[in-house]
Amino acid sequence: MQFLTVCREQPVSTREGFFQVFQKLEGSWRLERRISDGSVLEGTATFAKKGSRSYLLHEQGDLVRNAQIFQATRTWIWDVDEAGNLEIRFDEPGYRLYHRLELNEREKAWCCEAEHICGRDRYVGEYRISPRLIVSTQRISGPNKNISIKSFYRRTG
Repeated sequence: MQFLTVCREQPVSTREGFFQVFQKLEGSWRLERRISDGSVLEGTATFAKKGSRSYLLHEQGDLVRNAQIFQATRTWIWDVDEAGNLEIRFDEPGYRLYHRLELNEREKAWCCEAEHICGRDRYVGEYRISPRLIVSTQRISGPNKNISIKSFYRRTG
């Protein structure tokens, strides 16, 4: 598996601003996910502290695909490394890296693009992270997959 981080702008010189936003992610969020094949997932996402620089992000909801409803769950690990970059990992044995993000501050949100190669498929993610809204767009292309996924996490309460 290969990883590449692509930022449209130079990374900001300090990560303190992002770390302040990151500290406020704990709690419940409403999750809405739209998939280019017409599938929709609606449910909840919960950020639970795992350490001073780490969260478990647990997602659960109903996935509607081809007029059928499926229960869907996924747990991620969101870590801020010593350099202030965000690493998103699968919460599974080995804690495989999904994306490593060098975030930039734009329009009062932290933004970046990242990609990884899994087999012969390419996963490109764009993230926009603010205290009340997180938007993640994933484009997956290759011989096995050709879809896009847009996720909206909205703070509840």
